[in-house]
Amino acid sequence: MTERLRRWMLLLATACLPLLTLARTAPLQDAAWHVEAADRAITAREDTATAAAAASQPRPGTLSDGPPALDDRRWAPATLPDTRRAALVVPLGEPQRRMMAWYRLRLPAHAPAGTPAGTDRWALYLPRVTTPTLELWWHDGAQWRALTPSPVAVQERWSRPVLLAWPEAAPPAEAVRLVALGLPLREATPYAVSSAWIGPEAALRLRAELRLSLQKTLPQAMSVAMAALGLLALGVWLRRRRERAYLYFGLACLAWPLRNLEHWADLPGDPATAAWLWWLANTSISWVMLATYWFVFHFDSRRHPAVERGLLALVTLGAVLGLPLWPFSALLLQHAINALTSLCVTGLLTARAVRGGRPELRVIVAALWACLGFGVHDWLLISMTVSPESILLLPYGSALLIGSFLFMGWRRFIGAIEHAEAVNATLESQLAEREAALAAQHEQLRQIERQQAVLLERQRLMRDMHDGVGAALISALRVVEQGSPSASGVAEVLRAAVDDLRIAIDSLEPIEHDLATLLAGLRARMGRRLEGAGLTLHWSMADLPPLPWLDAPQALQVLRLLQEALANAIRHAQARNVRIAANTDPQGRRVFVEVADDGTGFQPDRSGSGRGLANMRQRAASLQGQLEIDSAAARGTVVRLWLPVELPAS
Repeated sequence: MTERLRRWMLLLATACLPLLTLARTAPLQDAAWHVEAADRAITAREDTATAAAAASQPRPGTLSDGPPALDDRRWAPATLPDTRRAALVVPLGEPQRRMMAWYRLRLPAHAPAGTPAGTDRWALYLPRVTTPTLELWWHDGAQWRALTPSPVAVQERWSRPVLLAWPEAAPPAEAVRLVALGLPLREATPYAVSSAWIGPEAALRLRAELRLSLQKTLPQAMSVAMAALGLLALGVWLRRRRERAYLYFGLACLAWPLRNLEHWADLPGDPATAAWLWWLANTSISWVMLATYWFVFHFDSRRHPAVERGLLALVTLGAVLGLPLWPFSALLLQHAINALTSLCVTGLLTARAVRGGRPELRVIVAALWACLGFGVHDWLLISMTVSPESILLLPYGSALLIGSFLFMGWRRFIGAIEHAEAVNATLESQLAEREAALAAQHEQLRQIERQQAVLLERQRLMRDMHDGVGAALISALRVVEQGSPSASGVAEVLRAAVDDLRIAIDSLEPIEHDLATLLAGLRARMGRRLEGAGLTLHWSMADLPPLPWLDAPQALQVLRLLQEALANAIRHAQARNVRIAANTDPQGRRVFVEVADDGTGFQPDRSGSGRGLANMRQRAASLQGQLEIDSAAARGTVVRLWLPVELPAS
């Protein structure tokens, strides 16, 4: 047993002891007489009946035997509490005589020393009387007087103390000399009567209410708590059918209120119905025991099928023996079977708890031992072996069971959280490793992409140098090799080569996806050439949105296309004015670049054998744009390139 567990058990015992002490001690002892010495007399009647027949008779409604005799020869000294023990099995078919057990209490001639001043009402307090009814008489020195007009019904005697006040103005303490208690009995019927308290009603009522709370109110509250816990457990089991421990736990909790049925309602007047309800209340403790042990076996996961089946057989045997169908009453025998069964099974669980059991099992076993002790105490109380002034302790076993189950739930909850945290830590570690691997792979991909981009750019430059500058230089070389080069022809070819080289270099300049900047570079490169060809350049540039897709390769395609349009205007159009304009469509989805001249124009569908227009359309298509050519004879030519602001996602 761990140190923490010992501290919890000590705290629980410390909390319970004051309650038990309050039930047995007398906080107002000096204010009332505590009568433990009495005289006892037994009177008998001639009529006989079987115990079963007597049980079926209604309770007497009037005082039938009259006051007891005063002849001292019929009385014998007795000490309270006084009990007549019950047998394990009580035969119900034998004839039994009616009897009256009288207890005569002698009171001192003076009031208790602690009697408060102004006391105007006195009362008699009996913690427990176990007979169905009770007659009370008091003697004022001259005659007997009935304290109540009819016998007091005290059938629910196990949970309710007796508190009776004198119905009239309280007689002076000196006027009460004798008090007689009459217990109507059947011969050989066990009974018990506790010691008596006589004093101011206010003082005794507090004591009676305290005992009533311990015997009835607190067990009721615990029954409600057990029922709520049982419903919760059954709710969990309905969602998790494979975990049958919740089922057994819920059944044990729901059977517990049946055990405390007597604390909720009076037994009915019909003897047969009362007998069945009494059997239900007593048998329910067997069901609680069975469900609790099955729950512990499932919780511990070390099953003992033979023990579980034997447990079920013994509980069933006890329940059958307790049925109100037999000519005997085996209530005590049923409880004895339960006690012996609990002793054996709890011993087995104790051995398992000591040999490697978890702390939860040890706590539950400790609670089971406490409940077993409470049950033995209550069995001894019912069998009249211990003082009837003691209270039933087994109802308080529910608090121990609830505490142990809550401790188990708390341990499971903490364990689940720790397990979840460990799993999360493992997953986080694995995720970090995976992220590091992905980052390394991503970096490798980026390096490959950079290498591919460099390679592609190198190939593009090589191709442009070959197709542009290279082709122009080769043309110039052939002109020179043919031997009739003109200066203007060579200059024209070299100028075209220089323009190609400049455009290729311009395409590499960072333009931040700005088409206007790209066109401004084209204007700077082509302006002097247009001027040299006698053309006047008109510039019209609106505010253009950035084109996110406009990188160096695309920029070169745009420049090549516009360069071809300007070259056509210089070479073939015989134009005098060239206008370069750019703007956005009304929807803002596309931009256009327009090259227009006032030259001779041409028929686009009769453009000859050259591939200039075809190349321009291919470049526009590679940019996912659209090329429009509007030209006619003597009306000039308009070449318009439409480009999207955003490329489609595909």
